[in-house]
Amino acid sequence: MVPIYDDFGAGQLDERLWRAIRSETAGFAAGSALRLDCQRGACRLDLRGGRGGEAPATVLAATRTWEVGRDALSFSTTVEAAAAGAEDACAAFGVFDPAGGTVIGIAATGSRLIAIARDSGLGLLPTADGALEYTDLPVRTEPQRRHDLKVEYDPARHIARWYIDEVMQLYREVPFDPRELTCGFGLLALRPAAQVQISATWGPIQYEDEGELDPDPFFAAQPG
Repeated sequence: MVPIYDDFGAGQLDERLWRAIRSETAGFAAGSALRLDCQRGACRLDLRGGRGGEAPATVLAATRTWEVGRDALSFSTTVEAAAAGAEDACAAFGVFDPAGGTVIGIAATGSRLIAIARDSGLGLLPTADGALEYTDLPVRTEPQRRHDLKVEYDPARHIARWYIDEVMQLYREVPFDPRELTCGFGLLALRPAAQVQISATWGPIQYEDEGELDPDPFFAAQPG
């Protein structure tokens, strides 16, 4: 059974599990209004452009970090996204190194699914400096269509893999060497200071850390 980090079953966002990322890293214009609703096993974010005030914090990062050893790490969820007008924003899910800037993720606009990888750069914008991968994945989608997402990092091979609906769509060798990773989700601008309207819903956040797996009792009992 795949471990669940958060099933969003508490009726509200569990602040013991998530922390808001500084708003300017998301790239939205000041005055945008954000609504967050977590219930029935899902977390929904709605963003609408507005006037005045500070830009909202539209990205949530796990308070836990996972140490990177030699075993693969993967993180998964579901997402439904829809944006009004031009595709200036996306619903994002992925992993990042809080210390070094490494990012491996998937962006959903409602009509596109995009694989993202970065090894540096300020903030979390998918198009920020340091981009290694910004590739449309060959998966048919439409607004509010639900997709299973999974991103995986294999440190022994320095390989990133992107899965949509349980099918690997892309893999790349990446020059990453993070000591730890954490996961996150939220809304991001595809161009700075975007005035947009976008909504997205994420399902339970799961992870697989092969380094945490218990040894197989059959093989553990074998002599030698």
